[in-house]
Amino acid sequence: MNTSDLSVSVISFNQPSQEVQTPFFAVSVTKLVVLSFCTLGLYQFYWFYKNWKIIKEQEQVHIMPFWRAIFSLFFCYDLFEKIKKSAINVGVGNLPAASLSSAWIIFEIMLGLPKSNSYFLLGSCSVFFLIHVQKTINQINTIKAPGHNPNSQLSAWNIATVVIGGFVFLMLLTATFLI
Repeated sequence: MNTSDLSVSVISFNQPSQEVQTPFFAVSVTKLVVLSFCTLGLYQFYWFYKNWKIIKEQEQVHIMPFWRAIFSLFFCYDLFEKIKKSAINVGVGNLPAASLSSAWIIFEIMLGLPKSNSYFLLGSCSVFFLIHVQKTINQINTIKAPGHNPNSQLSAWNIATVVIGGFVFLMLLTATFLI
């Protein structure tokens, strides 16, 4: 074995394995809910961004995932409708895109209402309207990308977020009932 053969085998050995590309952002429902609460809803915008980014890459469309996530109040129905059509195409049911997006929007708006901690508490529950959407996504991903990473494990950053953000959320929750 000469030196060039050794370097080729080392390079091929160190190549990262190809990760299976899913049609939508893979994340477990539990992780979605926990990180949404512990980031005070910011994880939901990341969720929207990741879904739009995958759509942009797969459909080769000229959209800006970051802005679609920031303005998710205006684009959530479009995303849910894409998920609904994909679910119908693979035979996993019919996602109620209009009602889920309407409810999500209403609860998100509650976060911005002034002078009431109870609105904040209700607004924080907007993630519950994403549960059915994510369950549908997970079914689609399982059918279209068997063997994909379901993204159910918490990374070190996720754990830090849960610890710090969870403490902040509990403090806000306590303040809601004390004030």
